[in-house]
Amino acid sequence: MQFYSLDFLLKDNSAKPEDMIGEGILLNQSLLLIVGQKKARKTFLAYNFAIALAEGGTFGGFKISNKKNRVLIFSAEGGYYPNRERIQKMCQVFDAERRKKLDVNIDICFDPRIKLEDDYDYDSLREKIKEFKPNVIIFDPFVKFHQLDENSSRDMGIVLGRLRCLIEDFNISIILVHHQGKDSSHGARGSSAILGEYDSCITLSYDCNDDKNRIDFDLRHSISPESRSLIFNQENFWFYEDISPIVLLINEHGPMNKQNLVELCIKKELYKSSGAYKAIDRAVLKGQIKLNLNKLYEVVQS
Repeated sequence: MQFYSLDFLLKDNSAKPEDMIGEGILLNQSLLLIVGQKKARKTFLAYNFAIALAEGGTFGGFKISNKKNRVLIFSAEGGYYPNRERIQKMCQVFDAERRKKLDVNIDICFDPRIKLEDDYDYDSLREKIKEFKPNVIIFDPFVKFHQLDENSSRDMGIVLGRLRCLIEDFNISIILVHHQGKDSSHGARGSSAILGEYDSCITLSYDCNDDKNRIDFDLRHSISPESRSLIFNQENFWFYEDISPIVLLINEHGPMNKQNLVELCIKKELYKSSGAYKAIDRAVLKGQIKLNLNKLYEVVQS
């Protein structure tokens, strides 16, 4: 245990570490819980975070630190090939140089067989952390990494206490992917000890009627951001703000004709040709873009 005198704390003017995910969503040495029902795309969101943290990029309106973080992922659901497909699709949006940079910052284990309450497993995990030296570890899903009673405060206290020791001993942050209970209004499934331990929580829900995901936040150390709506792109497995990618492209590159817009969508691997034409038509119907006098698509200013 390390102690600080009051005098030291009053005189300490050192800058606090930058948020890994802005607005207090993931702080240095903190625990982020991603909660959602089945098929709410929790794993996709976790992988998006992993890649963005490793590259120092942003996505879906999340402000990611420019620092390139080393990320270690323990994925205990889906197996090698389905997860490989997800990762490959997500990384198709990057050129070869960006992929090479990512390669040295992400490591994934698809068959972890780790039970955090088991002393041998826990010591093995600590050795892997020493070997890979991650800044962030993702466990997906939490239920696969213990064999204790999820509804027992005592049992969950043991598991979560060990995760907190990892955070403090190795100066890392942890992201846990977890399921909601049958009553979604109660949040994370299991004991209240789970709700009491996290520093920040993202609740991810999916509305099949408009094919959008909603994110709600609960932060312990900052003011919680407002809820937001995200669009999930089935062609590259990335989340986007509830703003058409077409609008974002025009904002970035300026007004352009339909053919150039389609070609840019294909180049950035946002859509295939037919998907790009449909996305442009949808943006027009929603009043997000329009043709100007020069027959170029421009963003409709609100």
